[in-house]
Amino acid sequence: MGLKYQIDSDGDFKLLFGLEDNRSQWIYINSNTERFHGLEIREVWSFAIDISGLPDPGLMLYLLKNNRELKFGSWRMSEKSGGGYFVIFAAQTSAESDADMLYAVMEMVMSVADGLEKMYGQDDN
Repeated sequence: MGLKYQIDSDGDFKLLFGLEDNRSQWIYINSNTERFHGLEIREVWSFAIDISGLPDPGLMLYLLKNNRELKFGSWRMSEKSGGGYFVIFAAQTSAESDADMLYAVMEMVMSVADGLEKMYGQDDN
């Protein structure tokens, strides 16, 4: 696809996408794949917000409702070392997806994650 990327400490691909309003969003593509009933899948994900302490119940309800509305991908929480949580948006795709499909998944993940980041007024990731 001719995209510039970095390899992080886990061996995953890390790409920075420029967005409108001078925003940007990091996208991660797991280098390791998993299998489900013979299908090899790869995960594409992005950080959305960083939470100190326990998540707000209103945010949790929003994420659950939004998961129901999304056609592809889902919200998840990842506990940070030292306390707090990251809210992450992730989607799985076939490891054999062509470049167009992989790019479409990256765009969708980026857009959804950045939307929550803007909604909660957090600094750009």
